[in-house]
Amino acid sequence: MSRIFLIIIPLATLMVFCTTEEGRQASAYEEVKTKEHHLQMQIADGKSPYELTDDAQKLISSYISFYEEYPEHHESPEFLFQAGMINAELLGDSNEGIRLLKKVQRDYKEHDIAQRSLFLAGFMYDYELEKSDKAREVYTRFLELYPHSELADAVRQARDFAGSDGSAEIPIEIEPNP
Repeated sequence: MSRIFLIIIPLATLMVFCTTEEGRQASAYEEVKTKEHHLQMQIADGKSPYELTDDAQKLISSYISFYEEYPEHHESPEFLFQAGMINAELLGDSNEGIRLLKKVQRDYKEHDIAQRSLFLAGFMYDYELEKSDKAREVYTRFLELYPHSELADAVRQARDFAGSDGSAEIPIEIEPNP
């Protein structure tokens, strides 16, 4: 009889935890991280972007759903950022990537990732979509919002050279995390 209680009590505790808001959030977070890990493993295995499309779209949906459900969670800005980067870099949808990166900046102005998001939106306008005027607008907006940023010099340089035939490499210090 005591053995049954040793099994039932932890199960009951787990069931109560999973029905709380904190439990649902933890479960949703783990689901996102599992999909993220799965996609990273497929990339590491050398799968082509075409082969990754379905899993990438599922991960993007999970990132966005988590952000919408838990906007105050400390990972939500990063998840939204990653959704933008995956759209642009893996799925080739730079417009959606830019939209999401701008959303990161709007919704999380004070978060560290906001500056990088805005810079990368400008970069994508310039090098991915070849819209140098839009890139200059984004870079100018960056300098208005973050004039003392560590990235300000790089942004000024990018603004000054927008539309040129310069290298399309992202400077190492602002490259997104894989």
